[in-house]
Amino acid sequence: MVKNLAGYIEEILPVEEKIRGIIKEEKVEKGDGFFYFSFGYEVSSIARHYKGKARENEIEIRKKKWLIRGLKEEVLKRIEEAIIG
Repeated sequence: MVKNLAGYIEEILPVEEKIRGIIKEEKVEKGDGFFYFSFGYEVSSIARHYKGKARENEIEIRKKKWLIRGLKEEVLKRIEEAIIG
């Protein structure tokens, strides 16, 4: 279990740093940052489990979910690009 946690932390820390940088650059309100991190975690998980068109579709579903909840599309796109490349 500890090995799994260590592996997860190694994967997620760079993702968190990227998201944190984007949030800071975009001047996201403090209360909204949590939601952008959630989106980033979802994209990261999708990137590990899906490839090709399936991955694109799954990310679009998550993006729409967060847009409906009021997040900014430009910020979501930057997070997606930072994680997926």
